[in-house]
Amino acid sequence: MGIPQCDKPAWVFLSLSMAGWNALAAAALTLGSAWGRGPPRPQGRKPREPAPHSSPGPAPPASPAALAEILRVDHAGELAAVHIYRGHRVVFEGRRQ
Repeated sequence: MGIPQCDKPAWVFLSLSMAGWNALAAAALTLGSAWGRGPPRPQGRKPREPAPHSSPGPAPPASPAALAEILRVDHAGELAAVHIYRGHRVVFEGRRQ
C-alpha cells in the first residue's frame, strides 16, 4: 500500500468516486424529503389546531390483592436481576462459583 495520491480518488465504483456517490445520495435524500413533505399549503388557509388535551386524572386506588400481586412480580424481577448480575460477575471475573 503506499502513500495516497491527492490527485486520484481512493475509491471508484461504476466510474464514480466516493464523493460522487455521496453527492448522488445527498441529492436523492433531498428530493425524497421534499417529495414526502407534499405540496405547499395555500397562504390563505390557517393550519389545523391540535385537539385539546384532556388528562385522565389520577388512577383509582388498587385493591389489597392487586397491590400484593404487584409487589410479588416486582420482587421476582429484582431477584432475577440479582442472579443475572451474579452470573455476569462469574463470567467476567473468570472464576467458577
